[in-house]
Amino acid sequence: MRRTVLACAFPALAAIVFAGSACAASPGAIRLDAKAVAAGRIRTVPLQALEWAPRVEAYGVVLDPGPLIRLAADIAAARSRLAVAGARLALARSEAARASALYRSGRNISEARYQDARARLRVAEAAQSEARARRLEVVARGRADWGARLAAAAADGAAPLPQLERGSLRLVEASVALGASLPAALAPPVARLPDGTQARVRVVGPAPRAAASISGPGVYGVMPAEAAAPIGTPLTLQLRGLHSQAGVLVPAAAVVWHGGRARVYLQRGAASFAAVAIPAPVRARGGYFVPQDAAQGLRPGGRIVVGGAELLYSASRSARPAAAHGAR
Repeated sequence: MRRTVLACAFPALAAIVFAGSACAASPGAIRLDAKAVAAGRIRTVPLQALEWAPRVEAYGVVLDPGPLIRLAADIAAARSRLAVAGARLALARSEAARASALYRSGRNISEARYQDARARLRVAEAAQSEARARRLEVVARGRADWGARLAAAAADGAAPLPQLERGSLRLVEASVALGASLPAALAPPVARLPDGTQARVRVVGPAPRAAASISGPGVYGVMPAEAAAPIGTPLTLQLRGLHSQAGVLVPAAAVVWHGGRARVYLQRGAASFAAVAIPAPVRARGGYFVPQDAAQGLRPGGRIVVGGAELLYSASRSARPAAAHGAR
């Protein structure tokens, strides 16, 4: 029944719109008389101001910290090998310098001993180069697997590594869905466990890979061990931006979608309306958040059509071909 009523109302409104001069005068503008407003059941409400922080849902899991702890051990071992290689190189240099001085002064040293000292120096230099390369390889692998911040913590033994070793913290990895993006700066998120309990998570840094078959960007974080989330527990996190943005809340009933694009209708006068395109509406409770500078004319207090918006859209679309035909 509703579809039939709307179908009957569209031609009537289109005729009224075409008869007005506003549609021809300015693109997207519609002027109706009082009868058309009443017949179309057009209703408006004032736009409400809204401070909005970008937010997105992420999915993740409690990780086994063992590989990260082993990375720390590997980095420590690589550093030790480099230190040993450096000490051996220093000794070889000293011995080679002493042998060279004795040989050149004609003192009690054979050419064979002199050449042997030079050879040991070259071996020590090569050993140090190899140890340095192995340390760099371990550090680079850590960054590729764990990101810059966790890799640095593993290299320096800094937080949260000691807490993970003691078991007082759980390591968390979470990613957003494909096509979504992470807010630039994150407020401390809350993780929801399968049993419905919640735990506060502290974000450590961005993850270099997607977590648990999720295809979007992700983050690493830590949560208290008291949350009773053993390794492998799936989590849902609400990631919210740290900084809010000023804008307006557009009611869902005001938005007309066509071809994947959104538009709304603002009331300009008693019976005059203007179409406003919304480039990137963001879902919010009760409608859509539109940043202050994203759409011209959407300001707090401005009246927006929430009843009859579809009729205005259909009327404007029907009036355009007629206006173009009349112009010829």
